[in-house]
Amino acid sequence: MDLMRTALRMINIEPLPGKKRCVAGFIWHHWIEKLYFLVVIKLLAATKKKIIWNVHNKLPHDFKNTQKAKEFMRTMAKVSHKIVIHCTETTGVIRELCGENPTILNKIVLVPHPHYIGAYGTEKTENSLRNDQLSLCFFGKIKDYKNIELLISAINELNFDDVELKIMGRCWNTQYFQNLIKNNPHIKTDFRFIKDDEIPEISANCHLFVFPYNLESSLNSGATILAFSYGRSVLSSLTGTLADIEDKSLFFSYSYQNEDEHKEALKQQIIEIREKYKGNYNELLMLGEKCREYISKNNSIEQVAKQLTFVFDSQEKTPQTIFSQLACLSLHLIIPATRIILLVKKAVVILRNR
Repeated sequence: MDLMRTALRMINIEPLPGKKRCVAGFIWHHWIEKLYFLVVIKLLAATKKKIIWNVHNKLPHDFKNTQKAKEFMRTMAKVSHKIVIHCTETTGVIRELCGENPTILNKIVLVPHPHYIGAYGTEKTENSLRNDQLSLCFFGKIKDYKNIELLISAINELNFDDVELKIMGRCWNTQYFQNLIKNNPHIKTDFRFIKDDEIPEISANCHLFVFPYNLESSLNSGATILAFSYGRSVLSSLTGTLADIEDKSLFFSYSYQNEDEHKEALKQQIIEIREKYKGNYNELLMLGEKCREYISKNNSIEQVAKQLTFVFDSQEKTPQTIFSQLACLSLHLIIPATRIILLVKKAVVILRNR
């Protein structure tokens, strides 16, 4: 993330590309979806490099083996020098994984997710929004945990003439979603990669962004930070990002226990928004301005940098022993070899299932 790199440079930490991991004193790691990531992290930890684990989700979104995912996360917590979190709910996730282990819990540092104000261009004030039509927008890569099918179903069932939904982002199966939409004129799609410089225009032309995320895996919502940054509020399941915002009037959220509850809770929120703002939907833009003010104050790059000083509380260089040098060199062989092994295993499984 370029914004995080900027914050690191503000405290005199120079980010390096992954291929220079052998000369780095700290290794910042985000995702654990792949087995070879954990192999690499263990080896790096063995060389006494300080591992920083940035926790994004309760569980990896695409990891089907829940128990294996939890084992990976426990290992990451144990080998990490610091654990960076972006919402307070994450502490509970770590506690559930590792118990009341003070050694691990004391590694946790809450670092605000930096805002995106101006990051993708200047916010646009001109728009084509109508005061008598609520314009909802989902923006981002279409993935299972984002519950786009559920969102389409909710809009189809409500069938309000004055509520439109725009779905924008790269999609794995466009025909599948078009079949779900059933030619509903109130649902518009733009299934393609959205360029960064298009974000201000997209934000300007919706009243609210809608994010019905799966709360079994989701914690943080960078999309919510992005929406706030460009002056729009959100309708979303209650992620950790939203739970940390004291003023709940800034957004529309809901919780649920199962998929049926999820859809009904989403529909109820849309009904309530419609009842409150019907005929005056542009009033939601004033709410978006308050969201931008909030995120500017609470998620500034300066605050991010301040919290990062607690992550990099020790900048002592790790001595380069013969063992650590050999271990680093071996990474150049282990990483591609592990990838090849995993690809072969996947191919074997596919052939067996034919």
